[in-house]
Amino acid sequence: MSYKTFTASSVAYSANRSSRPTVEILGIPTKAYQTITTTNTSASTTLSEDVTRISILCTTNDVRYAVVGGETASATAVQTGSDAVTPFIQKDERLDLKVPLKAKIAFISAVDGAAGKIEITELA
Repeated sequence: MSYKTFTASSVAYSANRSSRPTVEILGIPTKAYQTITTTNTSASTTLSEDVTRISILCTTNDVRYAVVGGETASATAVQTGSDAVTPFIQKDERLDLKVPLKAKIAFISAVDGAAGKIEITELA
């Protein structure tokens, strides 16, 4: 995929679609969740079983998260230590993710002793 840089002197492209950048539409919002993590405990949420894309927004403190799918009992996010390999999302950051069917997602604050708040939106 190639990217085009536009400047103030850029000219408009013709209607030929081959000269336009490709944009992937992630989906239409269908369901929203709000998960508040406790200070040092992983909180797991089960998503709708047919959802494959989500958007998450971290609104309070930095957070770590983990996603599992299928018949796994629950997801567990890890805060610190040598096992702290779960992904990180910082305050005011939004991530759009592809998730497995029957996904579960867990969050834990990345800041010891501070609760983090995550907004989750499922996309159809």
